[in-house]
Amino acid sequence: MKKLIAISVMIALVAGAAFAVDLTGTVMGSVFLIQGDTGENSDLTGGGNWRRGRLDGGGESDDGQFGGYIRVDFADGDPEAHAWWKPIPEFKLIIGSFDDGFWGFEGYAGFMFYQMSSLVLTSPAGGNTWGWGNNYGFRGGSDVGLNFRNSFYGRGFTNWGLGIELGSFALGPCELGVNIGLPYGNNTDNGHFGFARGQAIEDVFKGINAQLLMKFDFGNIAISYAGGTDYYRAGEGAIFAYFGITAIDGVDLDIGVGFHHGVPDNSNPLFVGAATKIGLSDSAALKIRAQAGFLAEDGPFELLADVMPYFTISDTFRFNVSLGLGMVAEDPDAKIGFHVNPYIEIGQEWTPTFTAGIQFYTTDVGADKAVFGFAIPVAIMVSF
Repeated sequence: MKKLIAISVMIALVAGAAFAVDLTGTVMGSVFLIQGDTGENSDLTGGGNWRRGRLDGGGESDDGQFGGYIRVDFADGDPEAHAWWKPIPEFKLIIGSFDDGFWGFEGYAGFMFYQMSSLVLTSPAGGNTWGWGNNYGFRGGSDVGLNFRNSFYGRGFTNWGLGIELGSFALGPCELGVNIGLPYGNNTDNGHFGFARGQAIEDVFKGINAQLLMKFDFGNIAISYAGGTDYYRAGEGAIFAYFGITAIDGVDLDIGVGFHHGVPDNSNPLFVGAATKIGLSDSAALKIRAQAGFLAEDGPFELLADVMPYFTISDTFRFNVSLGLGMVAEDPDAKIGFHVNPYIEIGQEWTPTFTAGIQFYTTDVGADKAVFGFAIPVAIMVSF
């Protein structure tokens, strides 16, 4: 790791003469002051960890034709980087990886629902950016369908590989773009920061990611394909349709449809999701997101729904209330989990912030006896 950092700094110094270089850092720490549940032999506990200790660096040449990005995260120890070449405005070649994902579209169904608070565990039961099933009390089995990225191509293309961006081309009322990703590092132990020597070319093309992006005055439409076993479903690939509507005053709307082919008979192949942010006044707004999964030959109906009203008390104080429901229904039973999580944020949005909350949630949904848990987390986020 030390050698990697030294090399990265050296590259930045050498490139600095010809490149405009930015270097940023993020530190996040969280502590559960107390937590427990109603299960038998349950004890009150506490704990904490560093959620993030990260350095991000990027830059591009003066003429805008070459650029690069590198990230080192001291919390998970998984570095990543990519370089790009853009000889003309309509063509960009990328080599490397990006864990946040190239070309992802999910809007308020993903990170923008909780924003930074999810990363420091002040939103439900361990971070709920994408609606993981365990944040509603579910564990394993068919419950993996409880995830908003089953209906949204939110993760995008992340593997170490080669990416091509073609655009922007005007066609009537829209602007067209095409994105293609080939995962040459897909089968390595360190797919984000490694090189796959001798990888079968058949596997590379099975894992292809492709996207058609159409930008309109009213918003964006994207049709995306993720080949191979994607990140959330044990299938052979998935196709996603995204509709992002921004033309309604005071309302942002995201709609996603995901079809996963080659999944087992007890897994739902089709997911439909929607998310929105609605401005209620100058100091109040409401975020809503929901997703349903169905059409399994021998499986359950799956539902996720989150509602979060939030209030801006001042420029540096916000109050949020997260309410979540998850359901897995299969004749003759239905398993239901939930969370209730009020929390505060002190600090301007996207700046250093203190957060604290109270969590109430279900655990081990479907067990013979219902179990309810609670926790009081606090956290600090600093960027520089």
